[in-house]
Amino acid sequence: MGKMSVEELQNRILEDLGVLAQVDDTPVPEAVGRCLAENVHAPINVPVFTRSAVDGYAIKSRDTEIASREEPVMLDIIEKVTTGVVPRQRIQSGQATLVTTGAMLPRGADAVVLVENVSARGQQVIISDRVKKGEHVSVAGEDLGTGEAVLPKGHIVRLVDVAALSALGISRIPVVRRPKVAIFSTGDELVSPGHPLGPAQVYDANAYLLEAAVR
Repeated sequence: MGKMSVEELQNRILEDLGVLAQVDDTPVPEAVGRCLAENVHAPINVPVFTRSAVDGYAIKSRDTEIASREEPVMLDIIEKVTTGVVPRQRIQSGQATLVTTGAMLPRGADAVVLVENVSARGQQVIISDRVKKGEHVSVAGEDLGTGEAVLPKGHIVRLVDVAALSALGISRIPVVRRPKVAIFSTGDELVSPGHPLGPAQVYDANAYLLEAAVR
């Protein structure tokens, strides 16, 4: 056999090793630095539900088609919906619901007008400008749809991935099982760190470097 380059030798070794097939079902926080064994797909929509992107009033946009500063539109405020609360009432023409950022959009509403752009008088909100359909609304699934790919097979899990996966309700993911690795250091002159050196001896740095690298 002729001489081999380092790269050729590495490729030969990798071919003989084959592919690790064993998989560990691992809690997401413990998977940082591990290699995904399968593609990960979104089990839910992001956002999960259609919601308000701002603090304001959920309305029917068509109610504001003729709104102007000279002839503002007045809508009846029927309820207030905050984050985590399901709206109780469906919005009809001439009505509005006060919503906070991230709150579920009430049924019947198709837009949200910024709270800073209106004035309130008792149980009515006064709107002086036309509001477009879909304005300040985050539609369910617009960022990520159910079944869409989140992370590909072979991806090395990062800290930021922990947050993304947890936000999708994913608690465990399949990662490639870590191989068992044995490291041998040879040489009469080598001494493990933490032990006293004898005459003509040196501390074994390479073994510790390799151990850290394979982790």
